[in-house]
Amino acid sequence: MENIEKYFANVALKMAGGLEQGVFRVAVEAVGLIERSARKKMPGKTGDLGRSFKAEFVEKKGGKISAGAFSDLVYARIQEYGGTILPKRAKMLAVPITPKAKRIRPREWGSDALTLIRSKKNQLILATIQQNKNGKDTIKPQYVLKRSVKLQPQNYIADVEKEIGQTAEQILGKSVIATLGRGDVGNGNP
Repeated sequence: MENIEKYFANVALKMAGGLEQGVFRVAVEAVGLIERSARKKMPGKTGDLGRSFKAEFVEKKGGKISAGAFSDLVYARIQEYGGTILPKRAKMLAVPITPKAKRIRPREWGSDALTLIRSKKNQLILATIQQNKNGKDTIKPQYVLKRSVKLQPQNYIADVEKEIGQTAEQILGKSVIATLGRGDVGNGNP
């Protein structure tokens, strides 16, 4: 009887180890799906958000094993759920409207590179002003200034949650089969 108890105790240890690996593999798969979903939902962006997600083993306690996909970017949450962005260090947000402005912040342009102007629609704009061949000024808007910006939810993670269930079952099933398929499952070598 004691040998049977040891055998099943060893089987349980091996299964837990196999499930841990499987749960982590599911988290790794979720990371890839989140990255693809973020690129699909937000085309033309740099991809930093999708690449920021990492698989992490969360805990193993009380017979529960969990892992997940996490990002340390502060804007990951608001991109998923939406919300209002308010300025922190200034009175207004500078929303870039040109490719160059999307790459650099207003402060990085240099002291006299940007000029504050008001559009015909009474919108505040940061623009570059250059003289053309005829000596006339050419105004090129770079940023629109806003007191707040409302972001709509992108649901890039919610979309992955819908499809990860079936993938998780397949990965965990393969982990269990692989663990049981090893010849040393109950021999005392966890």
